[in-house]
Amino acid sequence: MAFSFRKKKVQDPGFWAGLKKPISASAPMAGVTDAAFRWILARYGKPDVIWTEMISLAGIKAKGISYFENGMISSERERPTVVQFFGSSPEEFSICGKVAREKSFDGIDINMGCPDRSVEKQGSGACLIKDPLLAKEIIAAAKEGANGLPVSVKTRLGYSNVLEMEKWMTAIAEEAPAAITIHGRTRAQIRKGGVDWKGIKEAGKIIKSISPGTIVLGNGDITTKEEGEGLASEAKIDGYMVGRCLIGNPWFFIGKEASSRERLFVAKEHVEAFERTFTGADNFDLIKKHMAGYMSGFDRAKDIRIKLMEAKNTEGVKAALNYFTEEMFPVI
Repeated sequence: MAFSFRKKKVQDPGFWAGLKKPISASAPMAGVTDAAFRWILARYGKPDVIWTEMISLAGIKAKGISYFENGMISSERERPTVVQFFGSSPEEFSICGKVAREKSFDGIDINMGCPDRSVEKQGSGACLIKDPLLAKEIIAAAKEGANGLPVSVKTRLGYSNVLEMEKWMTAIAEEAPAAITIHGRTRAQIRKGGVDWKGIKEAGKIIKSISPGTIVLGNGDITTKEEGEGLASEAKIDGYMVGRCLIGNPWFFIGKEASSRERLFVAKEHVEAFERTFTGADNFDLIKKHMAGYMSGFDRAKDIRIKLMEAKNTEGVKAALNYFTEEMFPVI
């Protein structure tokens, strides 16, 4: 499939146009941002935009949409919700709009930053940073197949080093996606070293000089809502995206310090949402990282974490949570 880069169709920014800045967003995280997590996040501290986990377009073609059903459930409360896809060819992205529309998502995101080896072996994720021409074709194909939905990109400052940044940001900005999220490290760094917010600022400047209407978000090691807003302001970009700090902390975007009682009750509610979403699925370990996140920052938290990690199933998790809730907060 070939695409012309001379005449670009100006894409409708969709929901992005109505968001107040600074824009807050939850990051796509494999094994974390499933439907149960997103339901809890939207209930207790919804950001402006919620991302799904990344979903393989090659997998959809091979196994069908139903195989990824649990990862593509969404609720009205979550909106706007962006579904993230990864793939290695323009042909794969030609179906993204059909899939996203069928599952009632509000936007489509292309993963061009994941450093996972299994993803890169498929020519996807961060691997695309090494092939800007292919990346451009993929963005063009996604926009063409988006069926009116806004297309965004999540990526990194470069592959091996930040010297690649100007060429890379120029390439993706020339395709004028609705939004670009920049993680402030290279692929080579993965999660090592500090986040380069000066690099994010420079990347945003390059993007805006080419495509002024593209929304730019910064991402990486943000620990509080105030910090995210401050870093976005300092970098002169449109907003920020948060990842790991949301685990066990659905109150992040409202800046609330939850009590131990709230943590116990919402943890149980999260388990129940997980059960509803993954009935009969053999993926109990997915919930454990969330439980560990809830149990921190208060007396007895360590004791509770130990018991939760010993649980063999969701019934065991709920039993442990009920035990400690009754012990710590008895009804008189």
